[in-house]
Amino acid sequence: MIKFSIKYLVIETLREASEGFIDVYDLAKFLKVKKQTAYHFITTQDVPHYRVGRLLRFKLSEIEHWMRTNKVEKINLPYNQLENI
Repeated sequence: MIKFSIKYLVIETLREASEGFIDVYDLAKFLKVKKQTAYHFITTQDVPHYRVGRLLRFKLSEIEHWMRTNKVEKINLPYNQLENI
């Protein structure tokens, strides 16, 4: 019960922040990855972001759009046939 309440609170906090900006810590929570992994995504996968001095900021709506447009389709091939793609 407590775990559900905390999860709901985090989601609601992120939703409220969607009109404004979130930081890397909140981005990592939203993507359910470590903070270091979020930084890796930013540098290698063109995650939309804004730089305010040395700080990085993100719009949640742009992150959701980025996730939808970079969706990977499922491939139903045996492992040994993947090299032929």
